[in-house]
Amino acid sequence: MKFYTFLIFFLLNFSFLFGQVGGKAVFEFLNLPTNARLIGLGKINISADPDDVNLFMANPALTSSKTDRQVSLNFLNYYQGISQMSFAYRQPFKWGSLGLGVQYLNYGTMDSYDLVGNPMGTFSAQDYALYFSYAHTMKPFTVGTNLKLAGSGIAGYNSFGILFDFGGIFQHPTQDFRVGLVIKNLGFGLSNYTDASRFQMPFDVQVGTSFRPAKMPIRFSLTAHHLQKFDMTYKDPNLSTQLNADLSLETVEISTANKLFRHVVIGAELLLSKFINFRVGYNFQTRNELKVADNPRFTGLSFGMMLKIKGLDLGFGHSIQHLAGGMTSFTATFDTSKWTKNGKNKTVIE
Repeated sequence: MKFYTFLIFFLLNFSFLFGQVGGKAVFEFLNLPTNARLIGLGKINISADPDDVNLFMANPALTSSKTDRQVSLNFLNYYQGISQMSFAYRQPFKWGSLGLGVQYLNYGTMDSYDLVGNPMGTFSAQDYALYFSYAHTMKPFTVGTNLKLAGSGIAGYNSFGILFDFGGIFQHPTQDFRVGLVIKNLGFGLSNYTDASRFQMPFDVQVGTSFRPAKMPIRFSLTAHHLQKFDMTYKDPNLSTQLNADLSLETVEISTANKLFRHVVIGAELLLSKFINFRVGYNFQTRNELKVADNPRFTGLSFGMMLKIKGLDLGFGHSIQHLAGGMTSFTATFDTSKWTKNGKNKTVIE
């Protein structure tokens, strides 16, 4: 525990070295949600009830005996034929629990052209990562680490790197209340697309809490992300100024409150029973970056549901990314301990 405490304070003190946000780093796909539950809760959540094996890919400390020997398969339908598949498994261990995960993002096939526009056939692109996770519980705290081997390829050019997540969770002994902290995507490159390419990792510091008021069938969550960089606004040169009635140009300023709320994701789960629940979330950064000014509609909103049937959990999640569409995820999670004759699997790695 002393090691994790030292590491967290050390990394926070030096987090200014990793100030970049989306669009400026390699392996940005690691910040995509890997399952339907995360998408339904606003795409980012590090403090949900740890009854879902997929959650260790968001926070390595989000695990419990409920997820032992669970196997999960996930499919994410993105834009224009882009899709993501992921896999997660958790195994109890004498000193904690071990997790294995796979994330694969396929961009499909694209047309290739030379510098003057002559067709040169097609090419493909993909991102992928292999997760090795370890978590240890010392009630009421759980700490965990993810080791991620990440790769990316486009038209024969490849990039490889090693990244780490460090996470912690405080679980209230008697109430449905958790507080989580994650330092994500610390790492280094092994090889880049070209010798001239620069490595910048998609570093992120996240803090979140989830709580369920007594006698209420709703669990609320609040998550703050990219805490290492306050101003996450994108300076669009076409929108940074406006033309006044006297034909003068005026600089459009983003308010401090707007910059603050861009870090916030809120979510809620309606727990109708142990067999079914519904989820809703709202991502302020998605709203502010992707809304159409004249017709924002429901950009930033997400929703989903879970249905449990005899050891099988089925999940659905949809995030409204833009007026043009969004991302949809389907999750199937199996409890392999129920596959044995007596309904219990006693295997524990020593």
